[in-house]
Amino acid sequence: MITKRSFFLVLPAATLMSLAASIVVNNLDNPYTHPRSTLTATSQNSRDRAWQDVTYRKLLEIGDSEQGFLYGPLYLKVGYDDHLFVADYGVMKIKEFSPHGQYIRAYGTDRGQGPGELSSIPDFIVTKGDEIWVADDSNGRIVVFDRSGKVLRYIKMQFPPHRIAVSGRGDEFTAVILIGLPSLFGQFDDTGTLVRHFGDFIENHEMNSLALQGWVISDPIAGFSYTGKYASFIASYDRHGGLRFLVETIDSKPVPKIVRNSRGWKFVDKDAQINARSLSATAGKLHLLTPIQDGFMQIGSIDTYDSSDGTYLYSRRIPEPCQYVVVREDCVYTVSDATITKWAIQSWDAK
Repeated sequence: MITKRSFFLVLPAATLMSLAASIVVNNLDNPYTHPRSTLTATSQNSRDRAWQDVTYRKLLEIGDSEQGFLYGPLYLKVGYDDHLFVADYGVMKIKEFSPHGQYIRAYGTDRGQGPGELSSIPDFIVTKGDEIWVADDSNGRIVVFDRSGKVLRYIKMQFPPHRIAVSGRGDEFTAVILIGLPSLFGQFDDTGTLVRHFGDFIENHEMNSLALQGWVISDPIAGFSYTGKYASFIASYDRHGGLRFLVETIDSKPVPKIVRNSRGWKFVDKDAQINARSLSATAGKLHLLTPIQDGFMQIGSIDTYDSSDGTYLYSRRIPEPCQYVVVREDCVYTVSDATITKWAIQSWDAK
């Protein structure tokens, strides 16, 4: 018997360049808009980073073996058995590795629209039930694999799914949609039917939701947490869509402008400041990978917040330049252009 499930979806209107290019605006009198917020986020008590001294030691590097070669790693998820799952956009597959870096298998047969094929991998999740849920926004569906790589089912979506994450007790899911509703989040059942939508943050959401593209992650007790790639706030919701808290991040960057080109396509302003390149969680904490300026150099900071109320706690420098980070209790994973690296946290000032 199939258990009825529901899942949440985040709904910004076109996060990738190709999808942004498909959104045409006819009125070009104003070449850009600067979305105004409709909600007030709680400010942090301080805007100064509380740096933790930390030492890293490289434990593992993945991506240079014959079978496990990575052509374009975007995201990393760590399973409940500590296996590593990498979205390799270069071959449009999810690749699984053992905790020691041994290549195990791939999920997805090829690039395309056929059985088991994927046209995009904006995000995926590994559930406690050993299922791999892959968001395929180009095909407007979620593909569910078992741990052997077999397709269990397809969930055809009303709106193209972008980000997804398991939430609550494991019977609800969070995802990101690129084009769709008048709110940022939506709850859907496992047939892809909309149950409810919620999360109003800016005026004229449907025109400006591109500014709110971001990251979602499950909360093992509550529902899920969200932070913007550009919009500098953290929002946390319970499993029924009730807002738990809404706080500014420590840098409080402005919501970016939405630019229209001569053909009417919409894009985020190229000079927009990045709030977070990734979002991960450990017990009681949320971790944002934030680019910061140190003199003439841009470096990365892992900024940590209390997951119960969003209070800023401390920051740590990253072990190497990277585009994505997953923080665990005793280690950090970094994702670069062609490799995944695991770093042991040897010493740090615990708080």
